[in-house]
Amino acid sequence: MEIWRQIGDIRYELHARDALEGVFPRHESLITLWRDRCGGRALPGWSAFAFEDFRGWWGWIAVGELLDTPEGCIRFRLWGTRVAAISGVEWTGRVLPDPEPPRHDAPHDTSHHTTHGTPQEGTGPDPSPMAALGLGLPAFTDGYLDALTTRRAVGLVSGPLTRADIDQDRADFLLLPLASDGERVDTYLCGLALH
Repeated sequence: MEIWRQIGDIRYELHARDALEGVFPRHESLITLWRDRCGGRALPGWSAFAFEDFRGWWGWIAVGELLDTPEGCIRFRLWGTRVAAISGVEWTGRVLPDPEPPRHDAPHDTSHHTTHGTPQEGTGPDPSPMAALGLGLPAFTDGYLDALTTRRAVGLVSGPLTRADIDQDRADFLLLPLASDGERVDTYLCGLALH
């Protein structure tokens, strides 16, 4: 495990694909499914999964497709219903970075900018999906996603939740690399766990 960056209470980790045993107890079933779908390849493709595979994770996953364009780096093909309810933002079909991000509907204070995990008064809401979870923006725009993709690593972004109306106080957002050709990362399967 390598800590890519620690910003306040938010931590961005990189993990080797072959060193995941017992590392993510809240995500163990998702990791087991991901490994099973590799089928002898370095990485599974999104097409290796079926809706039924995610029983127990329905609503708690997101799927982001990497884009090779100047307009954006990732398009969320799916932003689970529970992830949307907790974040207060629906990102399905949206590209990040997005010049017109969706409105935050979560019942929490979005008047603080949390791009780097530290609120800054008066700068407006952080438009990223991670900010609504209290996990900041670097996961998608400051090189973290590039580091994960280049190394074909598993990522974990963890930090405190900013939602006063949720019993849990921390969120773990796991990023599992997928590759249509089994080698080159083109998609991420993400799972959100609260604790």
